[in-house]
Amino acid sequence: MARTYFKANVKEIESLRIARGWSSRQRLAEKAIISLRTIDSIMAGENALLSTFTKIAKAFDVPVESILEDYEKPESCKGRVWEITIQIRTPYAEFDETKDLPLLISELMKRVGGREFWSPETTPGSTIIRIYVEGDQMSALLAAFQAGQLDDLGIVDVKSDFISLEKSTLYEEFAVNLDDLDDLRKKNKSG
Repeated sequence: MARTYFKANVKEIESLRIARGWSSRQRLAEKAIISLRTIDSIMAGENALLSTFTKIAKAFDVPVESILEDYEKPESCKGRVWEITIQIRTPYAEFDETKDLPLLISELMKRVGGREFWSPETTPGSTIIRIYVEGDQMSALLAAFQAGQLDDLGIVDVKSDFISLEKSTLYEEFAVNLDDLDDLRKKNKSG
């Protein structure tokens, strides 16, 4: 499985922000179309998804590898995957892609077979998450949602238009109620 989480080159991001005349991190969050909470976490040293860093790099109009500490180009993979979108209850401004998204993805993986999802990312400016899964994962995820087994994660909608992609195309291009996630986070820390 290709590497999913990366660490920011914080000094480079701050330098680019200042060079653009963006006086606050809020301006960067607006330009990258991600929450300020996510920007603050990244700048505090939290790891984030490559898709999150891609949004930041696009806002600066620089290559994504220039804002990462430890970039490694993702491997191309063979086989078919399916696109699924998940809508969560969390308000956009409260959603932190560095903490909430990995926790949600981890819980989903446990519930639908344990294998990693491909290239999770949020739709800019929303809490709609797009993931790419193999066929059996898609079936398990849709069935779990329909049976109410994902309600505790704050998932309000799961959709698939049954769009099939080759896994290799996922890396060539480059969407939870927080109360529910906070409860889950506490449960995981105590357990």
